[in-house]
Amino acid sequence: MAKWKLERIKDLIFNKEAKEGRRVTFDEVAAATELSWATIWRYANGKAIRPDPANIAAIARFFGVETAYFVENNNGAADKR
Repeated sequence: MAKWKLERIKDLIFNKEAKEGRRVTFDEVAAATELSWATIWRYANGKAIRPDPANIAAIARFFGVETAYFVENNNGAADKR
C-alpha cells in the first residue's frame, strides 16, 4: 500500500504563491477541487487517516503535478516529479 506524503501540499502552495505573487489559501484549493477546507487542512497537516485517491487526483490537477508527487517511494523520500 502506498504511503502518502500529503504534507507536500504546503510546498505546492508556497511555490504557487511565489510564482503568482499572491497568497494561496486552503479555501482556494478547496473551492477549485470541490473539497472541503477541512479535508485540505487534514491532508496538508498529515491528519488524514485514509486519503481518497480521487481527492488526491483533484489536488494534483489543481497544482499541475502527478499524483505520484504525493507518494513516498521505497527509501522514504517523496517522488519529486
